[in-house]
Amino acid sequence: MNVRASGWVRAGFPAGCCLWTLLALVGGAPARAQGPSQAGAPAGATPGGDDDLPKIRITPAGGDLFRLALPKAIGDGEFARSAGDTETRDLDVSGIFHLLDPDSFPADLQKEGISFSSALWSQVGAQGVAKMQVTRTSSGGEIQGRLYVVGRGEAPVLAKTYRAPDVHDAVHQFDNDIVGYFTGSPGVFGSRIALALSGSGSHEIISIDMDGTRSQVLTATHSDCLLPAYSPSGGEVAFTSYLRNNPDLWLVSSGGGRARRISKRAGLNTGAAWSPDGRTLALTMSYEGNAEIYRIQPSDGGTLS
Repeated sequence: MNVRASGWVRAGFPAGCCLWTLLALVGGAPARAQGPSQAGAPAGATPGGDDDLPKIRITPAGGDLFRLALPKAIGDGEFARSAGDTETRDLDVSGIFHLLDPDSFPADLQKEGISFSSALWSQVGAQGVAKMQVTRTSSGGEIQGRLYVVGRGEAPVLAKTYRAPDVHDAVHQFDNDIVGYFTGSPGVFGSRIALALSGSGSHEIISIDMDGTRSQVLTATHSDCLLPAYSPSGGEVAFTSYLRNNPDLWLVSSGGGRARRISKRAGLNTGAAWSPDGRTLALTMSYEGNAEIYRIQPSDGGTLS
């Protein structure tokens, strides 16, 4: 599995945050040889009882995360619900927010529209509120995005219009800006992940949105394919295929289409990693005997010194 990344190292999809946080509070003196037991205490008991034992406190994840409310998106029925689902998936997987249950919001807050009352939202425990008004357009979808922070007045800290051929991409843009507001670095929503699909007789390279939606099959080799790697521009995917009964290196457009073979030397042609400028590929080849790392040109597969 591969996502776009700078440098030679291919980056996998982040695993997200752990479900539980362990805080080990270790007290007491270092271990010593056991001495005589105290009067009235069982032989072998630790002096001081349980107070001298190490203690572990387990707290639920999300207790210290920023409490963000996502009221239902305003707009055309299923179109708005779909946009709201995308927003929830994005901001949940970011790992930096504790998303409040929208079913707990009073009816007055649900009817508030795209405006905002800091006092009312603070009563449900929200520290921030992200609102969307979704409109279907002839060219796709449009979102009026508003981010409010409780305690900073009634004006939004982020107010912007987003347009895209697919409304999900407009939502991703809004969510990237939300993450950017709180962290200083925009989110990566809308990124695509390339992976090798196996099982059910299919062994092709596919791509999906990082939130697990909108999958697309990129190859049609009907052979074992593995180790995909996006180019830095995101325009191509390098992968290894056994189509010609040898692990050869191929390139295919990130939108799918006819793949071309760029390295067909006998033995291994695997593990491709792109240079930051996309002009060279590093991969493992074994045509000279031992498996070694080589650099080749993506255009014709020629080796570089």
